[in-house]
Amino acid sequence: MNLLRKKKIRAEAEKLAEDKGKLRKFSEGAKAWLEKFRDKPVLGSMAQDLSDMIDLVNDYAEGEYTAIPKRFLAAIVGALLYVVCPLELLPGFIDDILVVSIIMDCGVSSELKKYREWKKKQMRRSGSGKETDRKKTAEEEQKADRKQHAEERYEQDKTE
Repeated sequence: MNLLRKKKIRAEAEKLAEDKGKLRKFSEGAKAWLEKFRDKPVLGSMAQDLSDMIDLVNDYAEGEYTAIPKRFLAAIVGALLYVVCPLELLPGFIDDILVVSIIMDCGVSSELKKYREWKKKQMRRSGSGKETDRKKTAEEEQKADRKQHAEERYEQDKTE
């Protein structure tokens, strides 16, 4: 990769990682790019990794997922910038695959795994959240009723 381009992408990635508004817009554009090229056989399983990276960046920008070190966030943003950027150093997706593979090997894969686990927990919570909220409310009401009943009984015993 051209050294000048590498420095430019890194600087842009670090700036983007600090500006949540721009990061949000970027993740939307990256998602649109991925939808356009998702069916390319050369992307293979990397399409899911890219999709998860984009979702991670978006969830970070929304303030929902913040459990990622800045250096990994910047690496993900940098890789996405490189992949989405129209300037090609090598024909096709060869250089894109190489860049994503390199960052995955440098620790991003473990961060992506943590993000996927977090996302699954969020999905489970939102899927059964209403039922859980109803149960909690009913339990809290029962507890409050028992407490009130006990206080009333105590007051009654005191007066007798």
